Amino acid sequence: MSRDRDILSLKAADVMTRGAVSIAPGVLAAEALNIMEQRKITAIVVVDESRRVAGVLHLHELWRTGLV
Repeated sequence: MSRDRDILSLKAADVMTRGAVSIAPGVLAAEALNIMEQRKITAIVVVDESRRVAGVLHLHELWRTGLV
């Protein structure tokens, strides 16, 4: 993002990540963590069979479980 752009005029499409990494709801938390570590990301999109977003798993949630 250019610093000379007015942040309040930006649309989600201007700042979103295209082709986000996603997993199915049945993927084990340990595997999700492994994917996050390999990709060096802190969140992963959870999608159902229809590729609809079911949620977003964030690294902080894994910390709360004691997995990390």
